[in-house]
Amino acid sequence: MSTAIETTTEPTMSSREIAELTGKQHKNVKRDIFTMLDTLKINAFNFEHIYRDDRNRKQMEYRLNRYYTELLITGYDVKRRAAVIDRWFELEKQVSQPQVPQSFAEALRLAADTQEQLEQEQKEKEQAQQRVSTYEKVTSQHNHTLHRIVRTFPGVNTMKIKSDLMFYGYLYKRANTYKVRAKYSHLFTERTDDEYGKPSPASRGGDDPSIVKQAVVLASYSPAHCSTNRGQHVRTSAVHEIICEPSDTSHSSHP
Repeated sequence: MSTAIETTTEPTMSSREIAELTGKQHKNVKRDIFTMLDTLKINAFNFEHIYRDDRNRKQMEYRLNRYYTELLITGYDVKRRAAVIDRWFELEKQVSQPQVPQSFAEALRLAADTQEQLEQEQKEKEQAQQRVSTYEKVTSQHNHTLHRIVRTFPGVNTMKIKSDLMFYGYLYKRANTYKVRAKYSHLFTERTDDEYGKPSPASRGGDDPSIVKQAVVLASYSPAHCSTNRGQHVRTSAVHEIICEPSDTSHSSHP
């Protein structure tokens, strides 16, 4: 299945197709892309696109132009790089040889398709702006407890965020109190909750407001496991996979 797309300016390739061409898991390709963009100090939200999977669920993918695609695959082996580059040659050939409508009906269909694409791009732009606004709202809150920050998100079950994070190995429980695992102390700290008057995990802010440290509570929006009210599951960015779907965490509840 080809998921590469062409826009009115330049062709782009989706993270799904890169995964298909390289034999890597889609979530790992997305993690590679997010890491690359974060290293370059580029907002990953600008590359996000929402699509529907085989079960008609909304999922997120990235779309990259050739420049960023080649940056990404520089770290891949020769066979994987060759597969992606060959596909790019095909895309560029298609762009250089655009199809000309052969009938009035085809011309109408092309015009309708173009209009649909423009409307979809505008919708995606508005969604991206909304996600950026939400992210900035959260990242402005330094060293706040999980309950306090999670409340900034609509539909999130604030009472279950700690148990969700414990499930993924970030926290553990001792004497009915949630504690931060030492290996994740760069993401969380512990402080007294002003509202409840007892120790509680908090996002770590301070002098290094990196996207991971500031957006750690976005785990509450994991699409599959983290809890939201009314059973809603929302994916807003690749941060969720880094925070709520870590590849190296244990599901053990013991430190």
